[in-house]
Amino acid sequence: MATPTTLSPPKALLLAAHLAATQDLPRLHHLITLHPSVLTGPALLRVLLHLPETAAPASYIPFIEHAHTAVPLPPLPDAPPPLDVAPVAKISEKRARALVELRLPPLQDDASPLESFLTARAYAIDAETGVLSIVHELLAPYTHLLPGLVANVDVLQRLVYEYARSPTPALQEFCQLPVDEALEVLIIDAGTVVRDLATLVEPYMATRDKGEWRQVWTRLGVLPFVNIVEVVARWTPPAEVRAEFAGWAVGVCYRCEDTSGRAWELMHSVHRRIASIPGATVDDAGAPVDKVGDLDDPLNPLFRPTTTRLQELDVLITSAAILARPLKEVVRLKLEGTKELQHAVLGAFVQAGEWQKRDDDEWRRTRDGARWMHQKARVLARLPVEDVELTVLSALLTAARFPLARALYLPPATPVLSIPAIETAVLTAFNAFFAAASNGNRTRGSMKSAYAAVTLLYPTHSTSPALESAYRLIAAVHALSSYSLTLTPGVPLLPARIRSHPDPTSLLDRVLSQNRRAYLQPDTLVSIAADLAPAHAAAAEPRVLAMAAAAALAESDFETAYAYTTTRLLPSATPPAAVAAAHPRLHAPAAPDAAAAAAARDHTWRTALATGRWRPPTSAPLTLGMLEKKLDLLALAVRFAPAEALVEVLAVWRRCEEELEAAVAAEERAEREHRERAERMGMAGSVTGGRGMAAARRGGEAPQSLFEVARGAARVFGRGAGGVGAAGAGGMLSGMTGMGMGMGMGSRGGARGEGEGEGEGERVRKRDMVGGMVTQGLASGLGWVLGAQPVEPK
Repeated sequence: MATPTTLSPPKALLLAAHLAATQDLPRLHHLITLHPSVLTGPALLRVLLHLPETAAPASYIPFIEHAHTAVPLPPLPDAPPPLDVAPVAKISEKRARALVELRLPPLQDDASPLESFLTARAYAIDAETGVLSIVHELLAPYTHLLPGLVANVDVLQRLVYEYARSPTPALQEFCQLPVDEALEVLIIDAGTVVRDLATLVEPYMATRDKGEWRQVWTRLGVLPFVNIVEVVARWTPPAEVRAEFAGWAVGVCYRCEDTSGRAWELMHSVHRRIASIPGATVDDAGAPVDKVGDLDDPLNPLFRPTTTRLQELDVLITSAAILARPLKEVVRLKLEGTKELQHAVLGAFVQAGEWQKRDDDEWRRTRDGARWMHQKARVLARLPVEDVELTVLSALLTAARFPLARALYLPPATPVLSIPAIETAVLTAFNAFFAAASNGNRTRGSMKSAYAAVTLLYPTHSTSPALESAYRLIAAVHALSSYSLTLTPGVPLLPARIRSHPDPTSLLDRVLSQNRRAYLQPDTLVSIAADLAPAHAAAAEPRVLAMAAAAALAESDFETAYAYTTTRLLPSATPPAAVAAAHPRLHAPAAPDAAAAAAARDHTWRTALATGRWRPPTSAPLTLGMLEKKLDLLALAVRFAPAEALVEVLAVWRRCEEELEAAVAAEERAEREHRERAERMGMAGSVTGGRGMAAARRGGEAPQSLFEVARGAARVFGRGAGGVGAAGAGGMLSGMTGMGMGMGMGSRGGARGEGEGEGEGERVRKRDMVGGMVTQGLASGLGWVLGAQPVEPK
């Protein structure tokens, strides 16, 4: 029969496992003393794994020490209890050996027997009881052997007992987690991240390789930016990873997409905090950074926390705040942005938000910001300084901040832009305002702004042709705004359409037709035409006067049309030398170019013809004075008309002459009848004046007929006075001025008696002069019909 002392090794191991499972440590102690060679080292540790998980570690730590170091077990306080071998007595040796292999498997080979035992025992205790305090008590004496396991136990214990985190993974599961997954367990609540870093992450990472801290930065990077800033501000990492921590914090700033006002202050706080952490900055080394690179790469040179890089970060944060753009866009703009991109960003900055409502102080800050980004931050370094200032100036002009633009860019301010550069911006603004104007009045709306833009330079600082043209265009459109002017009924003509009209001078024809008695303002209309088309100003006056004369005739104002033709159109069609010779006191016009002179002659003869053939809308007979004026005008038409038009002009002349002869005959009959009635009434003396007037008319030459005019022309040619010379033109102008050019001149006198006789004589002489004028006109215009050869003046 087997006894405790005669048990075979397999049965001794099975009995020891039985005693451990029942937590009968005194008998186990006795059994170990009976079989010291069997129950020792790894074998004893395998037996101890059968202890209940709730057993206090202090009760079996001596057994662990005995197995690990062969230190004798402390003696039992009482006599050894008797051992009962019944549990293994009936087991065969073969069966015993099999059961040992089954119930007492060997410990793990990847560590020492003690480490394997402690790890297995800790996992078992946690799995069966979940009481991590027992595990902690077990491992406390062996921290130096299993620092990682102890750290994991401490972390889980804090999670469970201090932070009441639920659920939490089992110890074995947690220990087997990769670092990134374990960090997801430790860092869950963004509100407690600083505490968790100090009490959970730091102990957890203390026993791991330094390179594993990269997983920590990755885990923190998913937190909201405000929580990351809190981490940077309140947590000081271990000394060995502070530089890495600083680089990560810099990278977070570069990757931040937030552009709210608070984001910039938070970034500045990150910069200040990094600079203040001992050991966080590193020495400046390496070449300057000229590319952004991959911002997700923690080794990006931009993130290196050198003093230079941190200073650049501070400047870039300020630039990003000014531009209201993410920091990564700003650094990319600085390092890799083209000139065109930088210019576009500057323009968007200057015209950001409700930029047209800024006051002067806000505009000054905007300009200072643009200059600072160009000169200090170098974010816009690819732009010339002139481009920066022009962009700001253009925005100022577009926002109609003209006094501020004058104060910043024109003397006595320090010159930062040349006058031609400022002029470019002014003209651009003018074009925009003019195109947007809905009314031509320069005291309102967009036209007011267009006028203010042009007068910013003109005429004080520049009188360039472009500015003068813009100024005159505004003047013309402003003047037109006082008239009714439409191309489509009921739709006012916009300034932009006036400017783009292919023939703006023709618009004055509509002004005259749509505004009654507007023809009485010839100087205003001429000024408008000259301003609308400065390049054709020389030809504007004859054309506009011709339109005004036509408008006067349309309103039955013959006298005004006559005056415009004889006093305004005739001088413009006559060479200046001829004007001066005929009438020295009359201001001679400047010598026009050939095209303008030809146009003036064309308008003159056409207007003279139209006025000479005009008839009043009523059927009343024309007065002698009006007929004589019409002959005057037709004489001008003969003088200036081209050869192909002379037949038409002479036909009108002939009809007018016939009317005049009929009118003269009718007047003579009326005078004769009046005289006969007076004689019958014994009043012969009272009609002396009438007889004198008739005698004066009879004593004078009879009205020239068309053929007499032609013969006179032939005589002119025979004397060698052909051609259109200055003398001929001067004679014509002298004749016209001698007749009293102007409204009402040349009409019949209203008084009778001696003055009446003188008036009749004057009319006879004037008809002679008109005949002479027609003769000269025919000499130059119809001479070819008679075969006359023009003679060059000597």
